[in-house]
Amino acid sequence: MGRPRVRDKIIVAAQQLLASKGASALTTKAVASEAGVTEASLFNNFGDKAGLIRVLIEEQAGEFSTFEQALLAGVDGSFEDWLAAVLMTARDYFSFVLPLAAPQLLLAQSVKQQGNSYTGHRPLASRLSQLQQQGWLPSGVDVEATALLIMGAAMHSALTGLTMGDDALGGSIDSWARRIASSLVLPIG
Repeated sequence: MGRPRVRDKIIVAAQQLLASKGASALTTKAVASEAGVTEASLFNNFGDKAGLIRVLIEEQAGEFSTFEQALLAGVDGSFEDWLAAVLMTARDYFSFVLPLAAPQLLLAQSVKQQGNSYTGHRPLASRLSQLQQQGWLPSGVDVEATALLIMGAAMHSALTGLTMGDDALGGSIDSWARRIASSLVLPIG
């Protein structure tokens, strides 16, 4: 049996490090050492750490294929059940991708502010609640869920822009934001 390809050895080593020690352990030096190759071999195969991470996300993440399966599944029960399954599998995908793509984001989210964990959607939920009290949103709108939808769309847009370019959003950032806003305003406004 021939020697495993260097590229494959590096991918396996990166996956093992990721599984055993987390995203912070995913340095080019550590991956090369785990694979038994030089850092130069890693750079020759992937260009840089970002290239390796891109391969881990695009080629190796089973979470994305699970998400695609949920998207293509029939709406056998209710539309709400189907949509909940899509949301859960999308969350699993982002739970895999974000630690690889944005370690600083995770650090910022763990900062304690005034005794409470900071989460990005809370200031938006608070503002939506104020607007709801002023009559801009119907009283039946769940402001926490709406804030999560808005922040999730923004996070996905940013991640798409960073990895594939803003053109992948199907227009300008302004037109994307207006499409999302109009989609939310119709059902709740």
